Amino acid sequence: MRLMILLFALYSLAAVAEESLTVEQADSESVITEPVAVERPALRSRHQLELQRLQHAFPEQFRPLSSEHDVAGALYLPANRSTAKGWVILLPGSDQTADSARNIDAVRQILPDSGWHTLSLQMSTPPFAALHISPPPEPPPATTDEESATEPDEPDEPQDAATETLTATDDEPPETNEGVTGSSDDTNTVTATTPDASEPPLPEYSERILALLDAAIDIARKEAPDKLVLLGQEEGAYWISLWLTVRNQQADALVLLHAQQPDTATLPLPELTGQLNLPFLDLFIPQNIGESQAARQRLNSSSRNADNQYRQTTLREPAHSLRQNELVRRVKGWLSRL
Repeated sequence: MRLMILLFALYSLAAVAEESLTVEQADSESVITEPVAVERPALRSRHQLELQRLQHAFPEQFRPLSSEHDVAGALYLPANRSTAKGWVILLPGSDQTADSARNIDAVRQILPDSGWHTLSLQMSTPPFAALHISPPPEPPPATTDEESATEPDEPDEPQDAATETLTATDDEPPETNEGVTGSSDDTNTVTATTPDASEPPLPEYSERILALLDAAIDIARKEAPDKLVLLGQEEGAYWISLWLTVRNQQADALVLLHAQQPDTATLPLPELTGQLNLPFLDLFIPQNIGESQAARQRLNSSSRNADNQYRQTTLREPAHSLRQNELVRRVKGWLSRL
């Protein structure tokens, strides 16, 4: 009797354990199969990452810079003298940082020893310019082979066949053109990338750059500097020249390093530099015919201005490191004679 009671108890315990295991498996399966919504943070742009890097790398030099259109930053170094000569605003080229190893960082680090405050700007990233891909040519009509294959003594039959072929072609367009002429999938893609109508569109990139230059130069002018010098490299040389011309502002000197004209330029760079009457130094490297011709155009345009104080200098050192040393030495020496 006791043995039967013991066996019954063991059987009951096994049944209860199996039932609880089944319930746990069902719960685990329900938890696994249920989708969980994960809220992912928005990806940071390249410009935001660069600003964060500069702020962490140079916490004492970083200065926030913002306008009505963009948020940017700059690196500030004070003059290593009790009385500063003035401010030098540095504007790097496109896709270059405020501490760019290409000349900008060397210039901003050396000029404070000569008595200049330096402010190197980290400008906003230019808009992406997508490549334009032309659609493939349409295939020729498929009636030539059928017309050539018909017999000459039966003119009515090939004409009917050609008519039927043309009718079928009009009703059903070739499959090769669906991805080009705009299917429903293409329309949805364009609609998805269209910005929200409630968000005001950004102005032209040139206007955004000029607004940030306004904010940077306001920082310098609050200190009432004796001299204000603008230094631009590559596309940055174009933007500071455009700022002086369009804003009708005044500066004490202008330095152009390897001046380049951006693809979105509305006014040619030689025309801008030819209108300026302030002292400015134009340094360039004759690496190819295009750069030499552009430099010659800037020289000719400034020569036609009777009040010009333009000086153009060619960098002749063959190695990059020697050429950068020559550039820094010439900028430093030229500014010392202002």
